[in-house]
Amino acid sequence: MNKRLVCAVALACVWLLISCSGGGDSAGSSTGLTGPTLQSIVVAPGTATIAAGLTQQYSAAGKYSDGSSQPLSDVTWRTSDTTVAKVSSGGLVTTATQGTITVTATSGSVMGSAVLTVGPPNVLTLTVSPQTAAVSAGYTQQFAASGTFTDGSSQVVTNAVTWSASDTTVATINASGLAQTLKQGRITVTASSGPVSSNAAA
Repeated sequence: MNKRLVCAVALACVWLLISCSGGGDSAGSSTGLTGPTLQSIVVAPGTATIAAGLTQQYSAAGKYSDGSSQPLSDVTWRTSDTTVAKVSSGGLVTTATQGTITVTATSGSVMGSAVLTVGPPNVLTLTVSPQTAAVSAGYTQQFAASGTFTDGSSQVVTNAVTWSASDTTVATINASGLAQTLKQGRITVTASSGPVSSNAAA
């Protein structure tokens, strides 16, 4: 009985020593592990130019101490001038007026930035006036174009418009929208700004 008791005690001691040894290694292993740290943030696109009133989507990617790189979603977005453009929590920039700003993504103490240039607004629609005109041969008729723009404004369009006449033997039209009639006939006067155009009859 004494031998059995001694063996049982010895086995219990061995088991206790093994358990303590294993627990110590586990604790040392867990406290010794640290993940890669964020070193820098790359904001894309790095440079961009868009018209006032339009939007631009930005993204952020993190570069880490182990050499890896991956997209970042948990960043704080800002623009350097909110009167020119604002940015949502998801990196979508909405422009308002012309100007050049910096778009910044921040995570903790690490920051990345990009440059955005906001240009003049694009023309959305055009309207030519007068819509119809009757002019005797040899006389002139002034046409004008008004437009709506991507920034929500509406105004008379001058420099951004190209004028044309459907039949230059009947009438010609200059860069300012002044038509000179040459003989009897019917023409279509067109004002164009990029892909946007509008017509009038004369």
